[in-house]
Amino acid sequence: MSQPPQFFVDHKRGEVNELKALLSNPKITKDSAKKREVIKKVIAYMTLGIDVSRIFSEMVMAASTKDLVQKKMVYHYLCSYAGSKSDLAILAINTLQKDCRDEDPMVRGLALRSLCSLRLKNSAEYVLLPIRKGLNDQSAYVRKTAVAGCAKLHREDPVALRNTDLVDVLYNLLKDSDTAVIANVINSLNQILDSEGGMVFNQQIVMYLLNRIKEFNEWGQCSVLALLAKYQPTDQQQMFDIMNLLTDRLQHSNSAVVMGTTKVFLNFTVQYPEVHAQVVDRLKPPLLTLMGGGTVELAYVVLSHVVVLVDRSPGVFDSDYKHFFCRFNDPSCVKNLKLQVVTKLANPHNYSEILQELAEYVTDPDIEIARSSIKWIGGISVKIDSAVDEAIELLLSFLDLNTDYVSAEAIIAIKDLLRKYPERYEEVLPALDKCMRNFDLESDGKVACIWMIGEYGDTIDDAPYLLEPLIDAFEEEASHAVRQEILSSCMKLFFKRPPEMKAMLGRLLKAAIEDTTKVDVRDRALLYYRLLQADVHECARVVNCPKVIVEAFVESTDTEMKEKIFREFNSLSVVYSLPSSSFVKIRSREEEEEEREAYEAELARANQPDYEVEPASPAAAEPDPSSAPDALGQQQQQPPQQQQGGQDVDLLDMFSNVGVSSPAQPAAAAAAAAAAFSLAPNPVVDAPTFQGNWPTLPVAGNVNIQLAPNPAEKAVEQAVNAAHIMTMASGTQGPMMKFYFYARTPANGLFLVEANITIATGAANLIIKSDTPADQHNGFVELFKQALAPLCHQQPLF
Repeated sequence: MSQPPQFFVDHKRGEVNELKALLSNPKITKDSAKKREVIKKVIAYMTLGIDVSRIFSEMVMAASTKDLVQKKMVYHYLCSYAGSKSDLAILAINTLQKDCRDEDPMVRGLALRSLCSLRLKNSAEYVLLPIRKGLNDQSAYVRKTAVAGCAKLHREDPVALRNTDLVDVLYNLLKDSDTAVIANVINSLNQILDSEGGMVFNQQIVMYLLNRIKEFNEWGQCSVLALLAKYQPTDQQQMFDIMNLLTDRLQHSNSAVVMGTTKVFLNFTVQYPEVHAQVVDRLKPPLLTLMGGGTVELAYVVLSHVVVLVDRSPGVFDSDYKHFFCRFNDPSCVKNLKLQVVTKLANPHNYSEILQELAEYVTDPDIEIARSSIKWIGGISVKIDSAVDEAIELLLSFLDLNTDYVSAEAIIAIKDLLRKYPERYEEVLPALDKCMRNFDLESDGKVACIWMIGEYGDTIDDAPYLLEPLIDAFEEEASHAVRQEILSSCMKLFFKRPPEMKAMLGRLLKAAIEDTTKVDVRDRALLYYRLLQADVHECARVVNCPKVIVEAFVESTDTEMKEKIFREFNSLSVVYSLPSSSFVKIRSREEEEEEREAYEAELARANQPDYEVEPASPAAAEPDPSSAPDALGQQQQQPPQQQQGGQDVDLLDMFSNVGVSSPAQPAAAAAAAAAAFSLAPNPVVDAPTFQGNWPTLPVAGNVNIQLAPNPAEKAVEQAVNAAHIMTMASGTQGPMMKFYFYARTPANGLFLVEANITIATGAANLIIKSDTPADQHNGFVELFKQALAPLCHQQPLF
């Protein structure tokens, strides 16, 4: 059984010139099957990132075929490279314009779509006539493509489109017999008229689209629903009529249609609070069905929207709280959202079941879920007064688990609980005695424990002596938050137990003021010290001021943010819990063009060879004993002639821009460059630093070096390390050896290198990145090549 051709393999590189010859071969062009295979290879190389732009003219000629599959591949190629081959793009335009008049509607539509996707400057004059003809075409596919072409034309040349009557033609196409055309019209008009608020519509258009909505496919219905979400009914009767027409869309199998209908219902009733609450209750069954019966990703999105609705209409989902209990196979992201929702649904009637359910999650293998469950137990106790007793009992029981993160979160929850119910300290503090004596907690838990000692120190007999070990080890404490809380608690306790705290506070203030490494801690210590110097009684009034009972925490009452997110319902804003202005940047066409030009310039600079290889003279065909050696210690020699049978053929011109010395470059200059450059003997770069800098550093060189066949991995590392270029990682992947090296200059400049060596041939490719000045790059390249010189092939490469 024959195997399918393999295109995406490493050894199929460097055949662009061969493909160019095959496309020009009359025997290949006459055989449709062979020609299709050649074009498949071209597309495969495009996918691999290989530049195949040099065969642009041959691919234009290949478009003259009746094979639709071949046309699609050729058009894809033309659209990809027309921008970089603008001088030859006129050939592609002529070919596409000719195909726009083809008898086959599939060919006409395909050619029109490709013509509108060329992204050429001043292309409007070539595109306008085919688009206008396409809008009146008998084929719905061609009309749909022409409508989309209007949006593409507006993106490239908005002035040219506005100077025509195409916008009016698009409005007339809203009456088209094909709903796919109408869906494209809606999307295109929204893009073209975006600066004016999108497509303009009235009651007649809305009712027309509503009556035909069932004829649209799922994505067409989403476009219609997005349009309806902006419409404001003239009165309640019209609102109810529209909602009745859309009720069956809530049972649609496509989740996007259900969510689009949900947004329409919510926007229609936002001005009628009572109706709005009833609508949310009506939307509850389809949302719960989507949440429980779909994929994990869909469940997460629906849960994000449910969070918004629960905040918007409290009490509506309360009776369905069990739907939000976590399943054993739910991922962490879904569990976190369910914990948020179930906490919001807690009320005096169901809080006990919810607290017991949350207590089960404390032993969850996922640490973040365990932390969140403890946090939300505390949140329910703050929200519901009658839940305090049960919440305190659960939180204190968690301390017996002897798990660091559980104890820390439980103490933090108890601290928040005491901020609202300060009178409950008598039943809480005795249970915390062990934690207060050991302080074997995470920093946040330690802060909460120290806060309680400072706040209730007058009721704890040995409170000053609980803080004394922390004062003695103050300089060894790494956490800023813990240091600041020690200062605050000691100040509070000083005014409650002055005889015992006086000496301790003095030592603490002295240690904090003398430590200049943590400025925020030192500033607080200076503030307390100067307050004590100025007026002790005034200082006591400031430090031990009456505490305000906390009714609700700030992060749970940001109503303005919630309102913004609700207005962007059924969008990423709900998933991110942020308004779109926080993560969407609307750029003008000019800014996009500048960014694209800058990217192309950077790409061209990165691909530019570090050295220019001058063509060898005919006299260099034979070795000359008196010729100077190159930087690798090899004699310069003319490249070997192409052998018969296609062996050793450089089809990709891989050696036309390699970073090695040319025959005209003296070896003395290379040696001098290497001698003038030096590296730090013991550079220090860890793996996160390497990974973080590799994507961002500019390319300093792309060098090809020929080593002896079958080089040893250890020998390569030893040779390079001897030049103070250290190894970050190395290994063998199939026929290749891969190395990652790093080095630093005496001025702490950074060099990163990725080396790929073909084991069988010894061909090595080096990608060098650096943050050093450009005048140091050549020196590093020469030093690297000198390090590899002992491993180089005995036969000259050039």
